[in-house]
Amino acid sequence: MTRAVSRFLLTACCLVACAEAARACGCEPLAAKESKKVSEAVFTATVVESHKEMSPDGEEWRVKLKVEDHWKGDPREEEIVYTSGDCMVRFAPGQRLLVFAARQAGRGRLITDVCRGTAPVELTSEALAKLGKPKKRPSREGN
Repeated sequence: MTRAVSRFLLTACCLVACAEAARACGCEPLAAKESKKVSEAVFTATVVESHKEMSPDGEEWRVKLKVEDHWKGDPREEEIVYTSGDCMVRFAPGQRLLVFAARQAGRGRLITDVCRGTAPVELTSEALAKLGKPKKRPSREGN
């Protein structure tokens, strides 16, 4: 029972945080198919860890994710994604998300924000349905 209550509270907090972030930056999150089209990578993942870093552009969050399923790109088993600004995604350790990420121009790293549609899995059932069946991971034997 305690675990169910904890998950409910975490989901509720994430919903509020995502809604506040989208409202703060003034964007309307893209629909799943449009976001997939403009993203380099689309996958579900669990947050392993996240921490704030300083960059030339100011504060940003560096987030380590354990990738589960994917629909676009060839994500590694663990990926690093960055988010910053008014439209940043609020990541919490243990949280499962549907991630739409692009490559940052000039730096080549994956970035995301709420405008792309990145959100907790619990809030993305419609998007997941529209994405269809995920791709199979290629065998990585010998690694």
